[in-house]
Amino acid sequence: MMSGMIHQEADFLLISLLWGVGLTVVYDCLRIVRVAVRHASVAVAAEDFLYWIFAAFALFVLLFSMNDGKLRWYALAGAGAGMWLYHITLSQFLVKWLGAALGVAIKGLFAPLKILGRLLKKRVGSITIKVKAKCHTFKTEWEQKKRAQKKEQEKGSAEGNRGGKQRKGKVQKAKQGSYRGNSVGDSSFLRTSFLQDEGIAG
Repeated sequence: MMSGMIHQEADFLLISLLWGVGLTVVYDCLRIVRVAVRHASVAVAAEDFLYWIFAAFALFVLLFSMNDGKLRWYALAGAGAGMWLYHITLSQFLVKWLGAALGVAIKGLFAPLKILGRLLKKRVGSITIKVKAKCHTFKTEWEQKKRAQKKEQEKGSAEGNRGGKQRKGKVQKAKQGSYRGNSVGDSSFLRTSFLQDEGIAG
């Protein structure tokens, strides 16, 4: 009976040790990604916060599944020992080399995309320049057309004013001529009537 309990406790301690190794492996995955891709300090803090929430939940699952939710300090000590042993043996090597390999793979994967992006940027830039040139040409032609229309309108209005003045002068001359004609006709009429009166008197 006693040996069975000791065997069970030893198994639980070993599982706690492996559980700590697993938690450290998960955190090293984050470290490998950070080595391959630069992270801002805010992103690192957020990742650490989420990781420790996950680690606390994982330890709770360990205690609940293996020990009916009872807290055993040696289980936590076993998990801590597993983290420490993995950290001083494999962690540094794996993070360094796997991070470098992942960085090279990411650069190789995104190199064609960078080249394609540069080509697209040049193409878009040339198209933009052509569109701007066409817009400038269209704007210049439109302004020239508007100026030509304005000049024609001003010329037409000037000719209209000149023609109006000429017509007004002709009308005034015609009126003056009619006035003269009426005065000459009246004088000749008076002269004729006077001569007729003298003939009757004689």
